[in-house]
Amino acid sequence: MLKLLKKIPELEYEGIMMNREKLLEETRQAVYEEEQEHQHRQGYERKPVAADEFSVWEAEQVWGDE
Repeated sequence: MLKLLKKIPELEYEGIMMNREKLLEETRQAVYEEEQEHQHRQGYERKPVAADEFSVWEAEQVWGDE
């Protein structure tokens, strides 16, 4: 796909004309975010949050409506 994109000077993406470099950067960012989410999901599957893991901080939390 990257070879094809490098041959195209401009693409219409979501109705906005953008150059190849901007499209590649947005694609890289989207792939990076997806990989991070996948890694986080795997981490929580390996070590799920315990029921009392965050309850020790409940007294410290101020929500403003109390």
